[in-house]
Amino acid sequence: MKKALYINIGGEGHLNPTLGLVHDLVQRGDNIVYYSSNDFEEKIKKAGAQFRPINQEAQRELSETMNLMTSHPQEYLLHFLHAMERITDSIFEETSK
Repeated sequence: MKKALYINIGGEGHLNPTLGLVHDLVQRGDNIVYYSSNDFEEKIKKAGAQFRPINQEAQRELSETMNLMTSHPQEYLLHFLHAMERITDSIFEETSK
């Protein structure tokens, strides 16, 4: 059995294309752990993966700063990178236990 880790911080347009592959991998017997927003927990579980919530504070920061993407892209990028660092740090901490 192989293991895979998915991390998806986007909306449904980012999540939905991954679910078929996740389902197929699970059907092959692979162990898939999928980090995403709580909004997508049921879809991820239905595909057969183990759902884990991403850092909600960082997700909230990303959502709150989306309007900066077009008006102030450099500022948005700084927020994005900061939030991603928090998300990945929390995932690494959890998965290394």
